[in-house]
Amino acid sequence: MNIRAIINNVSCFVLILILSFIFLTNTVSAETRTFIKEYTYQASEYDSKVTCRLLALEQVKRLLLEEPQENNRFRFWGSIPELEGYVLRVITLSDKKTIHNAFPDRRFKP
Repeated sequence: MNIRAIINNVSCFVLILILSFIFLTNTVSAETRTFIKEYTYQASEYDSKVTCRLLALEQVKRLLLEEPQENNRFRFWGSIPELEGYVLRVITLSDKKTIHNAFPDRRFKP
């Protein structure tokens, strides 16, 4: 090999070494940043638990059936379009206003 080829090979090696050093130091010294997205939500009167329960009870009052249950509770069944064909069963306490449990009743037969 002649001297020119050796110098060319050495200069390529040095150039590759310098570039890899630059790229590696940038990734090693990179700091972690956390970005937080600000989100504002305007709550309406339909967002409270009490209002949701009252709305559910109003829908169930358009009931298909009401039936007394043990332990001073009552069962109500009502059709709700959002349940896609299922009927909602709501179990209330003796005052028929306080909801004890509510769930889609898969075994309901009209």
